[in-house]
Order: sequence, then structure tokens, then C-alpha cells
Amino acid sequence: MVKRYQKVCRTCEELYRTNQKYSIKCDKCKKIKSSFSKASIHKQEKKLERKKDKDWVKAIGVKYNRTCVVCGDANRPHTHHIIPRTFKETRWDEMNGIMLCAKCHKFGKYSAHKNALWFINWLAMNETNQYYYLTNKAEEIKNGTTN
Repeated sequence: MVKRYQKVCRTCEELYRTNQKYSIKCDKCKKIKSSFSKASIHKQEKKLERKKDKDWVKAIGVKYNRTCVVCGDANRPHTHHIIPRTFKETRWDEMNGIMLCAKCHKFGKYSAHKNALWFINWLAMNETNQYYYLTNKAEEIKNGTTN
């Protein structure tokens, strides 16, 4: 004979019967995942980050008319984070983005990823305001004085 226990559910506070001595939730509440669990909060944060990423890409595309700022190519442009996107302080800052073609972004001899020094020099010469803004931002990040 299985022993049955009558308990009060901690979630919905209704009476339920169970054969588990240490049960704290009724079967109905066990199936419902808490919207405040760490996993669901993390999932919501990731969803918000993806939305912000998409909005940032669109904004950069509009700002540069979906055209590479280095060579003028409009064929399949890429958005590029000048300060890496791992830094949350500048991840969605429009001043931290620039539009490049595939060659100028990753694959060419003189590209932002293959030759960062060339790219920073190009940025200083051609996008002076953006270069100084990001230099100051990088210094703030380094010193821990960002807002």
C-alpha cells in the first residue's frame, strides 16, 4: 500500500494529494516554469541583446547607405564593430560601427580584421570624429569611468 500525503502547494496554495513525502508543488505547478528562474531571465536577456544587435546593424546600414566606406562597394556590405562587441559599453553605440564590404572587412590584405593597424590609421585619416570619439571611449573603458 502506497502512503498518500495531503499537502498545500507552495505556488498556488491549493490542496493536493501525493505519494511523495517532501513534495512542495502540485503536478500542475510543476509543469509551469517560473518566469523568474535564472534560465528564463538569461533567455530574455539574450533575446533583448539579439534585438539590439539587429537594430544596431540596421542603424549602421542607414548611416552609411549600405555602402563600404573604404572602397564604395555596395555588394553585400558588412557591419563592423571598431571596438569589439564584447565591450558592452560600446556594443550598440552607432559611433562604434562602420559599413565595409567583405574584402575591406575580413578578406583583403588591407582589411579591418587582417590589418587592424592599417584600419585604425585609415579611420583616423577618413573618419576623424569617429576615431577621436572611440579613442576617448576606449580610454574610459580602460579607466573604468564609463556611464
